[in-house]
Amino acid sequence: MPLKFCSHCWVENVPVCERGMGLLPAIKKYVAAVSVKTYPDPGTKSYSTNCQDIKDPLLPVKLAAFLFIAKLLQPFLVSFRTDAAMIPFLRCELDKMMKNILEHFVIPDVVSYARNFHSVDVTEDKNLCTYAKVDIGFFA
Repeated sequence: MPLKFCSHCWVENVPVCERGMGLLPAIKKYVAAVSVKTYPDPGTKSYSTNCQDIKDPLLPVKLAAFLFIAKLLQPFLVSFRTDAAMIPFLRCELDKMMKNILEHFVIPDVVSYARNFHSVDVTEDKNLCTYAKVDIGFFA
């Protein structure tokens, strides 16, 4: 069965996405069976959303890229999901996380010479890697 996605609890993104990727072939099969009237159309909003999404040939790649980013974020999210006083470590951990994410699509020189990672302008083409060098994960 699919896992429920919780929009305010990002720690759950990885298992939900993995389960969704595993269910994708079955969802495609079910949508195809409903379209040839083997099963009745449930007429729900989630079913119509699935019908639209399943038509996207890049859906598996998008899910794999999302999973890749979610796995990059998970250590940070897990370490700060505690009642302990973690504020003193927040700045250092945020910097590590931002550097890790930026290294996948920003030119390495820009990342290494940045004093503050929030000052890196990701809207400037000169700061971004070419599409062939962007790292969205092996599976994607």
